[in-house]
Amino acid sequence: MSTPTATRAHPYLERLAEKVIVFDGATGTWLQEHDLTADDFGGAELEGCNEILVETRPELIVQMHREVPRSRCRRGGDQQLRVLRRALG
Repeated sequence: MSTPTATRAHPYLERLAEKVIVFDGATGTWLQEHDLTADDFGGAELEGCNEILVETRPELIVQMHREVPRSRCRRGGDQQLRVLRRALG
């Protein structure tokens, strides 16, 4: 019998009860290893704004998402790159 939604724990808490969960914000580190220039970000005024790379260097973001799973860990979505409007807004 399934647990009613109203009393069911949040999926994060359910998963935490099963195993250790590690959060790692390695996106910036991964990107720094690629020696990006101001041009990669779309100009000096946006240099260092990793969120803009979704638009200016989408192939690099695709590469990152392909390489991360090779670390043999489960991963969730990358929240940093989902806040483009907030970062630039």
